[in-house]
Amino acid sequence: MIIKSHFKRIPYHISRELNGIKAPFVVVSTTLKLSLDNIARGKYRKLGITIRDGKVSCSPSLVPPVANGYYSKYNRYGRVILLKHLPKVYKTYHWVTPNFGDSSKGFHDNYRTYLT
Repeated sequence: MIIKSHFKRIPYHISRELNGIKAPFVVVSTTLKLSLDNIARGKYRKLGITIRDGKVSCSPSLVPPVANGYYSKYNRYGRVILLKHLPKVYKTYHWVTPNFGDSSKGFHDNYRTYLT
């Protein structure tokens, strides 16, 4: 089953729509129309889609297992894409450390600010 849906760059009509969205996050997805013939041949068995007793049957979760391939991992766990064209921001990290390495002497706070 080869479905070509990879893009080297975002198509213009999609980019135009994305520029109009003011939300900080966007969910990207796609749909696929399946034919009964292909389901009957077992083409989508890896996804848990089969025909039983003349009816289409599928597993409760249609997210493919990670073992199915490279993009299945992204489907299961998501993916962070760094946008290098945006300016960096400062992030401050905080942790608590025992005084002189001995917790019986108390604790103190540490702060470190990074440009990320």
